[in-house]
Amino acid sequence: MAGALSVALVPVTATPAVATKYCSGPNVGSNGDTPPTRDPGRFGFGWLVPSGTVMCLINQERQRVGARELDSSGELTDAARKHVDASLAQKWWGSGDPHVNPQLPGDRDAQIIGRIRSSGYCANGRLSGYEIAYTGPGGFGTPNAALNWWLHLSKGDHAKIIRDPSLTDFGVMAKGGSANKAEDTRNGSGTYVVEFGSCQE
Repeated sequence: MAGALSVALVPVTATPAVATKYCSGPNVGSNGDTPPTRDPGRFGFGWLVPSGTVMCLINQERQRVGARELDSSGELTDAARKHVDASLAQKWWGSGDPHVNPQLPGDRDAQIIGRIRSSGYCANGRLSGYEIAYTGPGGFGTPNAALNWWLHLSKGDHAKIIRDPSLTDFGVMAKGGSANKAEDTRNGSGTYVVEFGSCQE
């Protein structure tokens, strides 16, 4: 499921800190097997930790192939959050393109770029933007499951986007629940959106 970008509901200043904290030692391995929760909890860690773990895993893969690490963007995170929220509310992914909200106008590319632009990212510059998405039922709703699908199972451009050396920024949002209505009754499901961008002012 490759396409455009989305939003994050947690404070923008918190995401880089959590990503840094959970990018070393045993944390990535243990958190990578823990799905996001439906309720973020008092301080948002039910969404913040899995989102930060995905950031770490993506940057680890980029390091492995010699690409620079991506910087966390509050605007792209906001875009990812909004798309996750709409996806979980409408649950159209089982029968439609995860990147095309059926309640909004425009094709895939138009909606992806529209999400990124409306977040304020690269408002007046030359934008390159991409989006990847994943939803998994119970047992497959973890950060590790999302990365495994993007890198090894998907027949789309997910791995290519993750490894793209021209990209500079990203925003991640992970929330509990499935954007596929048929899967949402199972515990441990998770939905993920990652927005990628680079901007030439």
